[in-house]
This record gives sequence, C-alpha cells and structure tokens, in this order.
Amino acid sequence: TWTITVFAPPSSTVQVIVNGRTENAVTATEGAAGEFTAEVTRENLRLGENVLTATATLNGISSGSFDPLNVVYAPDMTRFFVVPGEVGESQLLTFTYVSRQARFRSEISFFTVDDDQGRIDGMLPEHRDWIDAALDRAVLIFDPVSPVGETVEIAATGGERLGFFLVANTTMEKYRAKRVTNPFIFRGPFNWFSFPGANRDAQRVHTQSVFDPVEGTSLILFEDLAFGGDKDFNDTVIGVRHSDLGDVEPGEALRVPGGDGRAVELTVSFDRARRGLGESEAGGEFGMFDVDGPDGEINGLLPGEPGWLDAAAVRAEQLFSQGDGVGSEITLGQVPTGLHGFYYAPGATLADVAAANPDNELDTGSVALFSFDAANPDGTEHFRWFGPERRRNPVNVTAPDLDLNLHIMDELFGGDDVFDDFRLRIRS
Repeated sequence: TWTITVFAPPSSTVQVIVNGRTENAVTATEGAAGEFTAEVTRENLRLGENVLTATATLNGISSGSFDPLNVVYAPDMTRFFVVPGEVGESQLLTFTYVSRQARFRSEISFFTVDDDQGRIDGMLPEHRDWIDAALDRAVLIFDPVSPVGETVEIAATGGERLGFFLVANTTMEKYRAKRVTNPFIFRGPFNWFSFPGANRDAQRVHTQSVFDPVEGTSLILFEDLAFGGDKDFNDTVIGVRHSDLGDVEPGEALRVPGGDGRAVELTVSFDRARRGLGESEAGGEFGMFDVDGPDGEINGLLPGEPGWLDAAAVRAEQLFSQGDGVGSEITLGQVPTGLHGFYYAPGATLADVAAANPDNELDTGSVALFSFDAANPDGTEHFRWFGPERRRNPVNVTAPDLDLNLHIMDELFGGDDVFDDFRLRIRS
C-alpha cells in the first residue's frame, strides 16, 4: 500500500487517479486542514510503471491535475506471476515450452490466487481444501504430449496473480481421480505447486523463477520428483510473457532489482560446470552490459543487427579475463538497476571481436557468445539459468537479494547434451 499526500485548499474533494482511469479514482481523506491522504493499493496498480495524478474540487471548481507521480509496481514473483497490462482488462499471455530434461511427461497449468500469500477463498496453501480449490481454477497450459518449443496464447485478466502446478507424469484428470488426501499416506500421483505450502513432501520447493517484474516476463523452472529430487530444476521449463512483447524470450536479459537511478553491489563468481571439470581457468573474457529493453535493444538496435555488437562492446564491463582461475570472484560496486545482458568471447575480448568481426560471423575470426540468442553466430542458446541433469541449481531473485547461477556453453551449434562448460554465480 502506498500512502499519497496531496496539499489542496481545505474542504476540497481530492481524488488520486491511476493511469488516467477516473473510474478507479481513490478519494483522499483530509487530516490536518489542507492536507489530504489517499491509500493506493496494488489492486489499483498495473505491473511496472504507473502514473498517478490528483485533482482537487472546491465549490464546483476543479484545480486541474497536479504534477504527476511515477510509481513502479515490481512485486516479488517467485511463487506467482502477475498478469501485465491494465488492471481488470483482458490480456493475452504467451507461454513457451522452453526445455524438458526428464523421463516424465507432465501436465502444466496455472490458476489464480487472491493475494501474495496464495490464498484462495480465504484459505492458505497449507489448508487441506486449498488444493481442490486451486484445481477448480486451473487453466491448462501444456499437456504431457506437448513438444518442447511449442507456444500457446491464453487470455487472462490484468493484475491477476497466477500460481502454477505440474502434475508429474500424468494429467490433472487422472490425478484428481487417484488423489491421496490422507497426509500419512505418501504415494502418487503427485501434483507440485509453485506455493510450497501445498506440496505433500513436507512443503518442499518445486519451482524456481527468473523474472522481470517491470516488463512482466518469467522463466519458471520445475523439479518433478518428490522431496526436491536432484534439485536441478530443469525437468520442465516454461516461459511466460505478455503477447505484446513479441519475440522477447524470458530470461535473456536479467533485471537487477531496485528503483530508477539506483545502483547495487553485485558479486560474481567464476565456477567450473559439469562438462568443465577438467578446465581450471576461463577460456576467454566474460562480461555484462546494460540494455534498453527485454529484447536486448541498445540505442534502437536489436541483437544481430549491424552495429549492435559494437554498441554492446561500448557498454561492456569485464567480469573475468582469459586465464582467471576457477573460484575467482569480483565485486562490482555500482551496477545500475535495470536490464543487463551477458557475453563470453572465447579466446578473445569483446573489444577484439568488435574490431575484427563486428557482424559476429562464423569463419571470420573470433566470435562472441551472448545471452541474446539472435546475436550469436550460430543462432543458438549459449546462456541459461538452469544446468544439466543432476546439477543443483539454487536460484533466488527476491529483491533486494539476488542469487543466480548462469550456465554457459562455449560449443557452437551445441544442445542439452553438451551444455554447461562454465558457470557464473551472481549475488547481490
């Protein structure tokens, strides 16, 4: 809840208007003479940027609008996703089946919850009747035969909170028919929720999220085995975004949490990954750079367009150079909050690549690999927030804290079977 104070002539009628929508205006209360306060809740705000204005009316004469106040609503979306767009209006969401590295063929759905704690009709996730209430609200996203790469569009209402669940190796219909409600009997089928309190394996965590709470994107990583399984959170991975964002891929850009104009301290560690067990040092330069949008735009240029690599090199900040050993760590004291991309230049620096191969073409010399797939010379993913099988993957993007593992593949045209040559751990 935000308390807005407005100073106006005593006895005025003062209203605070959010995003120009007079139908949802909040009427302020006068305390001391001429001092008015209004309570603006998250139910009034759309995800991301909002503009608040105020008007005062006295004896039928309006003051006109006061100077606008900009408010950014950027909630912690670890356990749920807030539908972007105007509150209460229908919005179109795009869901993408990003990855599956599991034997199970599972079903993934979403459902609405009533508050940030996951209440449904007053019940918290720990309540014995909460699961049935959640299933009654379920909307299917992907079924067990959905292929990786599939994209679907589903309508939702702006401002709604969406929780997620995975029915392990079966469907919700079969789960409901065979569901075990006795807490002392532990057998399948199992349904794992993004709200741990509802999970029957002693409330273990079964989802992780890498999200942008301003643009409204999220990458949701599922663990499908009881008691957290191998905790690699790569069994099923889906992405969600507002359809108006076009081809934006959730997770390609990382939003460093914080407000406009602020800077935070980041600590980045260089680590070996499963395939890199024999590699004791960095094979090139690793770094990061700020971008202007979730699609990687820099000065109006998109990844892969002529001039984009040069623009990224101008903004680049080196994290590790060739020869830095495993266990190396760097602390960056003034990282601007906002969106950032990452790069790796095997056997070179990004500046070297920009000078010798500005279009990042194959067979033209050294190349650079980016967290934006469209910028890569092979058009392939080389950075992601989940690793290979049996590689534990702790993830936390809760403001003001951040603890992520960024997995990197240096092989061109590689896939899941050869992913994970290096790993960066990013903490704030």
